[in-house]
Amino acid sequence: MSAAEEEEGVPILETASHGGSSGGSCPGSPSGFRHRRRSVDPPGFIRTFGLDRLYSWPKKTEHLFIHECEHCNTRDVVRIRGKHKVDHALASGEEVEHEHYVGGYRYRHKHKDPHEAHDLHGKGHGYHYDGKGRGGAKVAAAAVLCASLVALALGTYLALGGKTFEGMPYPVPLLARAAVPALVFCGLAFALASGSYFAIAAFYGDGHRSDGVEGRDGGPHFALMCVSHALSAWEDRMWQFAVPVLMMRVFRDTLLPGALFALVQYLGVVFLMPKAGALIDGSYRIRLARHAIALENVCIFGTCALLGLMVHRAEDKGWKGKVLGLDGAMAAYYSAIVVLGVVGEVCNQILTISLEQDWVVVLAKETGRDLTRMNVNMKRIDLLCKVLAPGLIGVFLDFFGLLRGQDAMASALCGILLLGLFNALAWPLEVSLLGEIHDGLPGLQMKRIRNEAAFYEDLLREGGEAEKGKGDHSGDRSFLETVKLYCTHRVFLASLSFCMLFMTVMDNGTLVTSYLVWRQVNAGALGLQRGVGAVVGLAGTFVYPKLAERMGYEKVGLWSIWAFTLCMAPGAAAQLLLGPSRTSDWALIAAMVVSRAALWAFDLAERQVMQEECEEESRGALNACQVSCYQTLYCVIQVFGMVFWHPANFSVLTAISLGSLVGASAVYTMYTAEKNRRGGYSRIDSQ
Repeated sequence: MSAAEEEEGVPILETASHGGSSGGSCPGSPSGFRHRRRSVDPPGFIRTFGLDRLYSWPKKTEHLFIHECEHCNTRDVVRIRGKHKVDHALASGEEVEHEHYVGGYRYRHKHKDPHEAHDLHGKGHGYHYDGKGRGGAKVAAAAVLCASLVALALGTYLALGGKTFEGMPYPVPLLARAAVPALVFCGLAFALASGSYFAIAAFYGDGHRSDGVEGRDGGPHFALMCVSHALSAWEDRMWQFAVPVLMMRVFRDTLLPGALFALVQYLGVVFLMPKAGALIDGSYRIRLARHAIALENVCIFGTCALLGLMVHRAEDKGWKGKVLGLDGAMAAYYSAIVVLGVVGEVCNQILTISLEQDWVVVLAKETGRDLTRMNVNMKRIDLLCKVLAPGLIGVFLDFFGLLRGQDAMASALCGILLLGLFNALAWPLEVSLLGEIHDGLPGLQMKRIRNEAAFYEDLLREGGEAEKGKGDHSGDRSFLETVKLYCTHRVFLASLSFCMLFMTVMDNGTLVTSYLVWRQVNAGALGLQRGVGAVVGLAGTFVYPKLAERMGYEKVGLWSIWAFTLCMAPGAAAQLLLGPSRTSDWALIAAMVVSRAALWAFDLAERQVMQEECEEESRGALNACQVSCYQTLYCVIQVFGMVFWHPANFSVLTAISLGSLVGASAVYTMYTAEKNRRGGYSRIDSQ
């Protein structure tokens, strides 16, 4: 090869010009593009274990079509993965999946003649929402609608004709009775969910066109995202509440298995989320969402099946002669549930971070006003699901089980069937809705390349690893690298202040609820307190957008976190000064109710900080480290709860909690002072 064919700093690869003979035949490259063919090494894990020496690793090649413009200082690389049929597909005009690296971004799509000049849309194929359904959403919604109607009809039949099954062998009558509420509820819920899709398609598809996010409401794409988010949040809240309750149906005389399950789940999230965050940054959005939803649902289905086996074995064996009822089979079931719980929770966190911290930012086109309103709507969905989902499944577990004169197994089966059926119907609808949003917004199809110069050098060198072609090096950060990035980033203080709010017992959690029950506070009063607190929290989501428009989200965060601390201070002071007393009990309850508005306003402000201030190529890593941080601090307060285990020592936990709240407020004050020193507060209406 001549010196003219060499690239600065890039090794010489085998090249072929238009119709050239070097390196085999090729349909050719258009003017300004060079075609190169390079061999690809086996993936790193194959070489690490020496499998490439034990087995014959098939030789793979890749086609690179490279265009460099000295005038505009840009480089466009089209990469076609090394399948044996690539040459034939290029010559015959078949559709070929390929990846682009241009302008600091990468994206993947599939169409004919990928070696010819084109953009993200292929050959002029634009994207707009016209109500015809992209990504199979219309087909999925129709199928789910039919399935929901069948479930509703079957549930009605079982409810009205239940005596038909009385003479059948066990456990058919039991399953028939337990399935009624699950079938009826899921039928109604998914008739509403799938009907919402068709309503959105009809409203925005009739004379409305949305090539992105238009207007303050976010357009059809955000409406579809709300439906998908509602399904995901509802099933997540049901699962988190139901699994510990169902374990109590099995381990009736001890809290240890449920506590161990929660502890291992929290620790798994703490150690796995930094790497998961790097995966979010390095993966294409829709592919990651599909895999996360699929794996999470597999974990839920496996958990439901194992819980059913445990309940059946518990009823059959009666725990005689067994410590905690853990014979060999029960120990295996429980261990598998713990593993599935960790994997499912990590997948749930991956999906949550992807949608709430990345997708919605792209959907809002980084405009503060729309982003604020979208965050508020997403938070309202979270709050409603947090309040309603546990209550609903609790009603099913009690009213349709024990209160109908049946045994604990009927109650447990009702909850298991509800979880399994809800997730089975939600899975295809969630995936298809996200697919339609993704196909309708080009920005979601593109991922920013981190360290662009080094990435291109690795891409164009001979013998690069096959796995490197899946994306840039954003997914290659180690655990320590990700943590270091988080701790040295400009959002660290704001994120740390948010995380410190989790190191408190004054949060409607298990510890404060157990203490108030020990103080003989009426259960109805505790339920009313949570309901009123949720309403007050929703009020905070209505106030936040107006305040953010006036002063910017950072200042709203500063005012709201101090307001939250000041609202909680009287309840904590009453505990410290009066000790366990009726006055201190009600002061604590009142403080937790009144403070909810400020708490959720700060939550929204901090969320927008993590959206606006985090670079696109690092959003996943930074938000995942935040999850690990607040889960760690939550475990810390639980450890303090075990150390000061007696309810009479609750004032010690209150003092620790108050110190954490004051510390969080001080840390966020430091963040805003530093932000002001760097250049002042951001004004949403001026961005």
